[in-house]
Amino acid sequence: MRQRRQFLADLYAIESKGFSCRDGHPHAQRRAHWHSEIEINFLARGSVTYIWQGAPITIQGESLTVFWGGLPHQVIASGDDSDCFWIYIPLPWFVQWHLPGDLTQSLLNGELVVSPLGADFATDLGLFRRWHQDLLNETPETRIIVLLELEARMRRLALSNPTVARADSTRDVHMTTGPFGRLEMMVRMMAREYKNPLTLEQIAAAAGLHPNYACALFSQASGVSPHVYLNRLRLTHAQRLLATTNMKIVDIALDAGFASLSRFYATFSAACHCTPTAYRKRFIPL
Repeated sequence: MRQRRQFLADLYAIESKGFSCRDGHPHAQRRAHWHSEIEINFLARGSVTYIWQGAPITIQGESLTVFWGGLPHQVIASGDDSDCFWIYIPLPWFVQWHLPGDLTQSLLNGELVVSPLGADFATDLGLFRRWHQDLLNETPETRIIVLLELEARMRRLALSNPTVARADSTRDVHMTTGPFGRLEMMVRMMAREYKNPLTLEQIAAAAGLHPNYACALFSQASGVSPHVYLNRLRLTHAQRLLATTNMKIVDIALDAGFASLSRFYATFSAACHCTPTAYRKRFIPL
């Protein structure tokens, strides 16, 4: 037990900036965003509609939603009475839990997992309120307590056979026209083809746009260029393989869509502030 606690303390010290909890009303966001943490959303009431992998998904109140933030996502609407807690867990911490079943792999494969709470609602509401308060007044000891309780909650979730959220087809019809619909077409195309060589002309053609206009539209909506977005898709693919497989790094680079190992190392190191080898070492099991 002492070895386990020391391991947790050492590991949490590495990336503690990525571990946080907040609460409030889920406001619509102007653009898609992404981050490296696992995101846990506890929707106490109301509803929230996300854009997830280019398609709208509506989540109803009294539910727990978990996904990997490494893929672009965006809140586009919420009910007036919606109330939510958000918890962000650094990916290495989450993977080190070695959860039962295939929950971790499902998240890393880009699935958005939703669990209606039912009889567990009151219990979860109390937990999230406590975690939020504990992290507002955080100490090394309370951080470990919260992480251990979160691990236990995720183990229960992994054993409960949660569902994978699907796109809301009734809203999807309205999202395929106008500038946002064009952006969605480009996002979907890159999500399908990022492992292959892609040019701006090909990306723009997927939405029927001139390359210059496509680049400006994409950059305005997402905050980054199509090239940067494409590299982030490739990086998240590589991160997943580094965390969950023993593949050679050169094979990971090629499988993720990078043209050369040197380009992969340069892009990865700039984005992750460490080498692929150092990143992989964070996931070595106890």
